[in-house]
Amino acid sequence: MQIYELFPTTVVKTKMAIDMPPEVVKYIKTSTRRPNFANSTSFESKILDLLEFATIKNEVTLAFKNYLDTIIVPKNDVEVGITQSWINWTENGQAHHEHNHSNSYLSAVVYLEAYEEDKITFATREYKQLDIETKEPSIHNATSWWVGVETGDIVIFPSKLLHYVEPREDLQGTRISLAVNMIPRGKIGDSARLTELYL
Repeated sequence: MQIYELFPTTVVKTKMAIDMPPEVVKYIKTSTRRPNFANSTSFESKILDLLEFATIKNEVTLAFKNYLDTIIVPKNDVEVGITQSWINWTENGQAHHEHNHSNSYLSAVVYLEAYEEDKITFATREYKQLDIETKEPSIHNATSWWVGVETGDIVIFPSKLLHYVEPREDLQGTRISLAVNMIPRGKIGDSARLTELYL
């Protein structure tokens, strides 16, 4: 039997090539937070514009560019346009609600501090005309799939993809992640097909 993976939704996990800068560690330990649905988030929504995060911004930009060049393979040269970035703190017993990111093309989660068994879960809510239960979940039949993460990991995915963090039960420390949204900058589409757009 031949299996064809048609129209996949691609999630990429990579690793930062740098150690966590001390100025970033200081910032995430001392910055103020506001309540989110089941955890807390930063008041600042453009974290990567801060001087302390310059090296992290460079790592994330390179990771986005690699995703574009490797997975999308754009015909025209497009650049990475980071729109918003914010920090999430998830304590033991807390979670992060299911959501996706509007007004964005790709999103990333950078793990500034993660612990054993930390993970991010992706889900689909696509309509199923027949909902056949499976005895062995796989990437071919599952409606959710988790990816284990460690400190320094960058996970990139299409912004439309639903994702969440299950309640962190009996885990040590505080999971601290940096969420980032981006849109491509440059010419996309084609004038002959009447789809040309400059962003």
